[in-house]
Amino acid sequence: MQLVPVLLPDTVEIHIEIDNQTGKVTAIATGSTEVKTTDLLKECDEPEARKLAEEDFGPKVSDIRLADKTDKFFVYQGSREGKSPLRIVDKKGFIKVQCSDGVVEKCHIKNYEETVEKIWNENAVFKTDTVLRPDFYVCVGPRVSDYSAVDLEQVMLLMSLDLGDREPEEEVLIIASVRES
Repeated sequence: MQLVPVLLPDTVEIHIEIDNQTGKVTAIATGSTEVKTTDLLKECDEPEARKLAEEDFGPKVSDIRLADKTDKFFVYQGSREGKSPLRIVDKKGFIKVQCSDGVVEKCHIKNYEETVEKIWNENAVFKTDTVLRPDFYVCVGPRVSDYSAVDLEQVMLLMSLDLGDREPEEEVLIIASVRES
């Protein structure tokens, strides 16, 4: 058994900074933690992961289903007010990513560029004076990588650095978090 810090939802404060020159928005969340005891050697099975995702989604999210999985991660997706919130839960029972609206696709590493480009184009949100593109997460091996870059070229460059030395037939999950503002 080990002690693990857990963020208390009621204590979360979000600070937003906007760089007017680059158009980049940075959000920093802070909050208090409590320490819980957990067995880090124990693996979470699919029903346990689903229960964790359902609890994290809360009562307003319906139609919760397993959207996809790898040997290290489960991705659960639900429905809320025309959106598709999702949660990435690892095999240790930790929620790694929360998206209020997102999509997930499994592909082989050799095909990740086409998959990312397709998701990039299909999930653009057009505003009056700008186009918002999704942020990406990739579940590869035991880790989740965050690619919140400004343009597709930067996303592809960062992904190629992480995925370039892996086996072409290895499966990865590409998750896009659709941005609203």
